[in-house]
Amino acid sequence: NGLNTRRWSVFINELKNIVMKSRYNVHIGTVFIRVKDIKRSKKWYQENLDLLVNWEMDNICAFKLGETDITLVQQELDVTKDVTFNIFCNDIIGRRDKFLERGICVSELKEWNNITYFSLKDPDSNLLEICSIK
Repeated sequence: NGLNTRRWSVFINELKNIVMKSRYNVHIGTVFIRVKDIKRSKKWYQENLDLLVNWEMDNICAFKLGETDITLVQQELDVTKDVTFNIFCNDIIGRRDKFLERGICVSELKEWNNITYFSLKDPDSNLLEICSIK
């Protein structure tokens, strides 16, 4: 009957809300990227990843990306050769073309399961990965 269907629907929605929320509202607050020159890197991330500054001070600049900040920290570098995080976007081909138009070296498009991705390096040789879900 209609009343039972409505109650079931309310119950399912409440269950979804409980499942979607962590018990302690845990999420990644920021990803730190070490850079040599904060001004140069800030400009590069703004221009090439279309990120907006969330906050900055001294030798630190944070960009908001969903719930997580990407925080540039100026300091001596110990750059890893591995990808440490990835950024998802809706238009992987358009995003890749935009980097190429700007003269930024990017890898070929690769696929893994239902994810298409490519990688590139920022001015300090940090390896970044841009992804899209099919």
